[in-house]
Amino acid sequence: MYRARSWGDAEWKSVEQRVPITWTACHFGGHRPWFVCSIHSSGRYCGRRVAVLYLADKLFACRRCYGLAYASQREALYFRDVDKAQKIRMRLGGSTVMSERFPDKPKGMHWRTYDRLRHRHDLAERRSMMGLMRFIEWRDQRAGGRH
Repeated sequence: MYRARSWGDAEWKSVEQRVPITWTACHFGGHRPWFVCSIHSSGRYCGRRVAVLYLADKLFACRRCYGLAYASQREALYFRDVDKAQKIRMRLGGSTVMSERFPDKPKGMHWRTYDRLRHRHDLAERRSMMGLMRFIEWRDQRAGGRH
């Protein structure tokens, strides 16, 4: 139970919501609690087991019921791929500047790991360039071909 009021509304209203908690066993012993989302969204009961509930309206609900997204999910795909490539460069001790040469294998890293990271970097870089080119084409078409 708690009290809440809407924006611009001077009157406080009492809100009561039951939030079930379920427990699961942990691999190394003990138990972990989870909230159960008790919201009816789009005519269906959610019932998802979640670690965090959000208060966006007057009731607590999971991020799916409120349609919440992480910042990276709202980002254009080509930016996410650039971020991925830059993180790989930093992990290898290099710069995030994509025009600089790819970093050498760090001492102590297996060649197989380095090759796998290089492959993921190159794939992310290609995908980001293709996505950026598609965006520019779309923007130019939308603007009527003007540059």
